[in-house]
Amino acid sequence: MAGACGSCTLCCKLLGIPELNKPQGSWCHHCKIGHGCEKYESRPHSCEIFECMWLTSQSKEKVGDRMPLSLRPDKSKVVISGDSETVSAHCDRGQSTAWQSDPIGAILNALAMEGRKVVVNNGAGKYFLIENGKAREVMMSQPDVNGVQCFQGYKA
Repeated sequence: MAGACGSCTLCCKLLGIPELNKPQGSWCHHCKIGHGCEKYESRPHSCEIFECMWLTSQSKEKVGDRMPLSLRPDKSKVVISGDSETVSAHCDRGQSTAWQSDPIGAILNALAMEGRKVVVNNGAGKYFLIENGKAREVMMSQPDVNGVQCFQGYKA
């Protein structure tokens, strides 16, 4: 694990790792919780390229553009990642409403208001799409071999 992650290893639990057939929501067997990956140098490609939004923000030039330590996933219980079009937020199962609490909720709403698609996995089997400042429960496909899930429609 990169030193910038500190003791945070929550992505190793919440995200699926297709190369290891590791499902979302269970600890990776290579993770030394609170310390990092025991196979860091030979970790799977999906792990190698992954950076959560908190970690990405830490390389910002202006200190004020960096997310505070309180928003690091192990503290907020939410792993947020994405690009200029799509953002995903994954909650720890025991903290399934953490994505709704501010400041995380405000950040997700702001990203949606920028025009990004914001999808939340609440960790308890429900998915939400945030649009126009409102969250609606949605149905998602099962992950494919690459761990990709697709939007299937709104929950009634």
